[in-house]
Amino acid sequence: MKILFLSLWFPFPQDNGSRIRVNYLLLALHGKHQVHLISYLPSNAERNYLPEMERLCDHFDFVECDPFWRDPRQRLTGHLSLRPRDIIRGYNQEMEALVREVSYREHFDILIASCLEVAPYLLQIEHARRILEEHNFTTSWMHERFEDQEGVLRRAAGWVTWQKCRRYERWLYPQFQAVTMVSGRDLRAVKETIPGYQGRLEVVPNGVDLSSHHLGIAAPVNNTLVFNGALTYAANLEAMRFFTGSVLPLIRERCPEIKLTITGSTQGVDLGWLPQGANITLTGRLDDVRPTVAGAWLAVAPILSGGGTRLKILEGMALGTPVVASSKGAEGLAVTHGENIMIADEPRDFADACLKLLSSEDLRQRLAASARRFVEEQHDWQAIGRRFCELVESVFENQAASKSI
Repeated sequence: MKILFLSLWFPFPQDNGSRIRVNYLLLALHGKHQVHLISYLPSNAERNYLPEMERLCDHFDFVECDPFWRDPRQRLTGHLSLRPRDIIRGYNQEMEALVREVSYREHFDILIASCLEVAPYLLQIEHARRILEEHNFTTSWMHERFEDQEGVLRRAAGWVTWQKCRRYERWLYPQFQAVTMVSGRDLRAVKETIPGYQGRLEVVPNGVDLSSHHLGIAAPVNNTLVFNGALTYAANLEAMRFFTGSVLPLIRERCPEIKLTITGSTQGVDLGWLPQGANITLTGRLDDVRPTVAGAWLAVAPILSGGGTRLKILEGMALGTPVVASSKGAEGLAVTHGENIMIADEPRDFADACLKLLSSEDLRQRLAASARRFVEEQHDWQAIGRRFCELVESVFENQAASKSI
């Protein structure tokens, strides 16, 4: 098959969950089919990775710009439009023209849009089978943000945003023959929001490369915690402000020597909220986070908002590092509290869960062993990639069968 894969995310460097996901799905498809990738190239730094692209696709075209930059002049337009603000403000004429040019030049059997923001560009290609490979169900995410708002004006604005997303996704999804979500929770939300959708709805979960994320990469250091996530992402920043302000002081009362390492970029982030002299290390972006995660006694994921599933949890589990997460952080993963993860939400409960693990090597080992089995059975990228290929092939075969009738 010839596949056009349109991605919001350039797949390198592999420093966040979306890039990692796109990378492994492309690897799986390219192993069996001819893949033409179109993506954004956010900066000159990504040009260093262009030689790597031949591992993921047969052809690669790009629009050189940051897809997350928003023109402030379009702010009012975004607010007044009936479509979601980010769809309006993120629209890129060059990308629309490139997709049109490539589709006129070549015939593709299947079109795949990776993320909601790029899906509209595929609608200009008529008589094609389309798959939407989603990382979050935006309607659910916006509904949660609306529920969290306080004050009449904020709640009114949140309600409008939620309804825009709901209306837009109810219009967009039926134009795709299949839609994938990263979790069963998101899939159920789609069914509730778009009950008349006639296409295929499937879960394609996030995963871990078990060949590179194995046990024994680093020896754990006593009384160390790690949070694996860039603070440039709002949900990660919110999580660390909560953890360092409300949870870490409670842990330090009983374990004064505790140390916290935060990985990932902090570029442009105001760090004035970080406690001084609190044994907190900011590594910045690391080329390889595995030794840092594997070298901690515990990985924490006190996520309070956002959607999808957290690769940081799966990576910690694969590396043999016990994980303590919030309910939101563990959302979408079929984990069991006390068996392969510890889950807590209130500051005291979260601190107690960490202290319980810090004080018991036996509990840490049992939790880590069970967590490793969990990711081996349910979140191996190789197995996930095979299932994704089977879905794509099935959508194509259904198209071929309908044409022959």
